Amino acid sequence: MVRPLALALCWVAVAGCGQSVRHESAETAAPPVGLACETPAYDPAPPVPCFTACGNGTLDSCDYCSAQIQGPSASLPPCRSSTLRATFTEPCDGAAQDASTCASLGFFGGALGCSAVCSYDTRRCDVCAPDAHTLACRQTEVAAGAPSSLALTVTDEAIVVAWVSGPGMLNASVPGGARLARFADDLSLIDQSSCFGPANAHSLSLARTGSGFLVAIDDLGATGITLQALDPTGRLVGPSRLLAGTGMAPALIERVSGGTSLGGPLLAWFETAARQPVLKAELLAEDGSEATPPEILNDQSVVGALQGVFTGSLFLVGASDGELHAIALDGASSRPALAAQSWPGPGFAWTGSEGRLVSTSKLVRFDASGAPLGAPVTLPEPPWAPGAIALAGDDSLIAFATQSGAVSTVSTRVRVGRFATDGTTLTEPIDVVVDPTRVAAVKLSSHGSKAVLAWVGGSSTYEGSIGLASLVP
Repeated sequence: MVRPLALALCWVAVAGCGQSVRHESAETAAPPVGLACETPAYDPAPPVPCFTACGNGTLDSCDYCSAQIQGPSASLPPCRSSTLRATFTEPCDGAAQDASTCASLGFFGGALGCSAVCSYDTRRCDVCAPDAHTLACRQTEVAAGAPSSLALTVTDEAIVVAWVSGPGMLNASVPGGARLARFADDLSLIDQSSCFGPANAHSLSLARTGSGFLVAIDDLGATGITLQALDPTGRLVGPSRLLAGTGMAPALIERVSGGTSLGGPLLAWFETAARQPVLKAELLAEDGSEATPPEILNDQSVVGALQGVFTGSLFLVGASDGELHAIALDGASSRPALAAQSWPGPGFAWTGSEGRLVSTSKLVRFDASGAPLGAPVTLPEPPWAPGAIALAGDDSLIAFATQSGAVSTVSTRVRVGRFATDGTTLTEPIDVVVDPTRVAAVKLSSHGSKAVLAWVGGSSTYEGSIGLASLVP
């Protein structure tokens, strides 16, 4: 039997997956519509050198020549002198399975399953590393729908995760939308939204506001950036806003102090219509409407991930190429003293009185104006880019998504290290997550004396997953 190739599709009552009502400009709006978006399990046939009778409950084999696809037949012509005859055997077929286990495949344990196309199903394998600093860790039960871009924030009421469902990990041509879910402190699911936003959503960002949340979603520059407000329970509120243009890579920077939202966030993004991308920023009201006119931060920029923090008096925004900007509450931009150095791929955290900036293998403290407090210190960690930084109590927790093997291009583990302000290692970096198939889109957020880690996991042989861990120093 030829193995079927299933495609993840979003079935909706109207065109698009979770298509919110779109507008011609930021000045026109209509009530948003949340639509059901169901993504069937993605179960594609893995690459195999020859075909077997998958589905008969036995571990079938087939012969092939290593330089060409052949079979199944016991009477294959002789292989050419430049090739070798080999045999492929199904790893599993229904209840029949070879000797492999979750542990032998590199997981921490769990129950290994078999997919409909006779490949390993690792969804019930345990990816969480046992450690005294990990209070709880799990792959969540959300209908992730092939997650790609990921955003995280934590409130007193819930852990809130937003993600793009559909494109990315599976097939960029498959429509997708934004989703949001809330979790309790024990990482159990409270509720999950249906799809919303543009049907061809590409990346997103999430911020707390005084009245709930705000999500910014791009569609890879096709029409612009959609801004959608949600109430504290994750329900859509009011009209969405389309910031028309060629906007990409939106970043919402929360206006939060002492765990309390002080108003709408800052939106930073790239406009890509010109030959050189333009980095812009705009202060938003809590409903996503414009609070101050857009400000051009750099008209000769490079598209990449944007990070930032609110210091109580201004926003600091960092781009992946190392540039750094300050935006005041009246929308005016400037270059802070920290900008005297380049900080590629920065991550930010704010204690309430001072901040931390981590970039590659350096960490620096800074004050509310963006001026450095002392010289940068070198972190005792190899110079891979940190995925995220958060503060738990007074300590800096830094998460690294790392690769296995010198030639690997897929991150397979998340490590978290705890550092004092002078860069001294207080806790050696530990493995929190090890998933031999894939980990991506790592996010880290603080909440009091704890920190919450979120990541996208899973291989391309199923729809993927979203994981959460609660950490203490």
